[in-house]
Amino acid sequence: MRTSPFDNLPPLLYEEALEILATPISDLKISSDYYKAAFHLAKYPGVHTENVLICLLKNKSLEQAVVIAQRKAIDTLAKLRCVRAIPIIGTYLYSNDPYLVENAALALKELDCKNVDLLEKMISLLDDPNQHRRALIKSITALGDSRALDKIRVFAEDLALPQAVRGASISALSVLNGEKDKLDELHIYLNDDNQNNRHCAFNDLLDSGDFKQLGVLLRAPISPSFRLTAIQKLWSTGSKHDNLTQLINLIDNLIIDDPREIDLSLRYQERPENSFLISELFSTDFQHCYLALRTLLGRETFDLWPLIEDVWKQAYKDYGAIYFLIQLFRLQSGWTRRSLLKIEELLFFSLSDSWPDYMKFRPISILLISTLKPDFLVLKSVQWLCPEKNPYWASRYAALMAIEKKLAEVPAHHIAAKLQNSLDDPNDFVRFKAENIRLKYC
Repeated sequence: MRTSPFDNLPPLLYEEALEILATPISDLKISSDYYKAAFHLAKYPGVHTENVLICLLKNKSLEQAVVIAQRKAIDTLAKLRCVRAIPIIGTYLYSNDPYLVENAALALKELDCKNVDLLEKMISLLDDPNQHRRALIKSITALGDSRALDKIRVFAEDLALPQAVRGASISALSVLNGEKDKLDELHIYLNDDNQNNRHCAFNDLLDSGDFKQLGVLLRAPISPSFRLTAIQKLWSTGSKHDNLTQLINLIDNLIIDDPREIDLSLRYQERPENSFLISELFSTDFQHCYLALRTLLGRETFDLWPLIEDVWKQAYKDYGAIYFLIQLFRLQSGWTRRSLLKIEELLFFSLSDSWPDYMKFRPISILLISTLKPDFLVLKSVQWLCPEKNPYWASRYAALMAIEKKLAEVPAHHIAAKLQNSLDDPNDFVRFKAENIRLKYC
């Protein structure tokens, strides 16, 4: 099993997790082990795993460590698609802990709960300002219960409510009743100083199902993974606008992700130092990263490399920084031979088994290594185009972009022949791209 950089908990075998949950919490050396066990059991699907987690939910203890573990158990059961857990999960809608209520509501959404009584309970919880109303609204909306429309409409009109609640309500009106008149009001939050507000607004516009929102979403200063999801989700809803050339251009631009094409409200008041700009590539706020990258593209490459070397080891541990450094290396010219050798090492690392398949830097790593080492494209193209060996569709799409660039420079029949399997790729966008290349160059 490939280790995820997002899994920061100590490793735990299946038998160890079961043993922990079979031990009274008073006998554990570390009470948080319950949470750790519930987390790791998501990696071991099966009836016995489900039974153990359901048993944890039946634990009546009010100890905080148990309650926190129960939150994770609810989440894990939803990930495991354990529909038979719906009744026990539903009891947590009656909990005094709003976090347990939130987890229960979101889990019931994931499990496509159709229990009328539980849906009515979720709707009634909207009256309680102490509850996480956004989660409740999202769950009710996804489950298609229009009985909540009157309450949700009141929230959509209330400018005093938190943006996350009001935005979810505006989105819900679009989904449940086709009311789209307020969606554009959420655009301003796509450039909010608070990244959480940006994410909420993005998700609300995406969840609205309104194809007309796609353009503004694709320019939002948030992770490219979110924007790729937007085009996956909304393009199908706008099938009447099915212009494949436009679609391919949109995806190409998303994979390239030029920071100069991103809408940024953030500005520097004074000319920032190069060292500051490099440090901003490590920010957890993507608006800061994109602004720094955009600014760095106007600086001298010779001046940047020593500063990059100073943070090189740090970058290897930061997947966000890896993404933006690779973008800088790809979009900026003038790197020395010595620096290119180190850049190649970083690219090999980013494409290695050290990372999950779905990391956002994999597609651009394929583009850059194919430019720096064209022979590597020939060597790896079969692997990169294989859904089993390269599950992330955007990475396979990027491999096709690299092949297209090669064919545009010089006809290469041994490269063109590798397109055949992509014409039957399970992902629509990859198939469209392969067919487009075939028509142009083969």
